[in-house]
Amino acid sequence: MKFNLPLSLVAVCFLLISCKNDGKKEEAELAQEATKMEMIVEVHDELMPKMSEISLMITQLEGSMDGTEADSLKTKAVEDLKDANQAMMTWMMEFSDDYDSEEVMEGKELTPEKEALLDTYEASVMELKTTMEGAMDRGQALLDAQE
Repeated sequence: MKFNLPLSLVAVCFLLISCKNDGKKEEAELAQEATKMEMIVEVHDELMPKMSEISLMITQLEGSMDGTEADSLKTKAVEDLKDANQAMMTWMMEFSDDYDSEEVMEGKELTPEKEALLDTYEASVMELKTTMEGAMDRGQALLDAQE
């Protein structure tokens, strides 16, 4: 067997490039994972202060009920607000069961299972945002109408 130097050099170059690209691919996947986690945390942080607003809105709506026909709309709005508040509490409990603080706050590497689960949490936090904001909009409309 004859040794071919140029062919060997080309093979080594391809090997090095492919290893380097694998590293870039891993870096890109980690960055995407971090970005997804950051987005989830950002939406959560946006929703957290709304929980106290929801509680205040519930109190205001319940306090404004006077036995009129409009109370059925207020009752439904209060139920929606309570459901939205409970959905947020449930979401937070489930998220904290699946991810620890190092994974969330410090960027600790996730297992493949937890990486895949991020897609589910990304969708669920966006659904939660829609639910909370919708309930708040309907409740605020009723409060504005009584002024």
